[in-house]
Amino acid sequence: MVEVLSPSTMDYDRGGKLKFFKSLPTLRHVAPIYRNQMRVEPFERTDEGWRLHVSTAPEGVLRSDAVDFEIDLDRTRFDAPVRRPILDADEAR
Repeated sequence: MVEVLSPSTMDYDRGGKLKFFKSLPTLRHVAPIYRNQMRVEPFERTDEGWRLHVSTAPEGVLRSDAVDFEIDLDRTRFDAPVRRPILDADEAR
């Protein structure tokens, strides 16, 4: 699970919502990603509990063994503007 954090909902996303995600028995990785700074806080479920790996530098890596995924942080874009979806004529009514 990857979640891009919004500054306006960050407290909830990193609090109750993260606690809920961690309670899901089949979830192995959850990675909150900050939208307004280069910071990724991936959690990995281990036999001992949840392990946190914080990355704050371009040479950091976000990886998930559960889905065989890996990306260098310097290939991602932080502080990207959020845009509203464009509605077609039927949806706008």
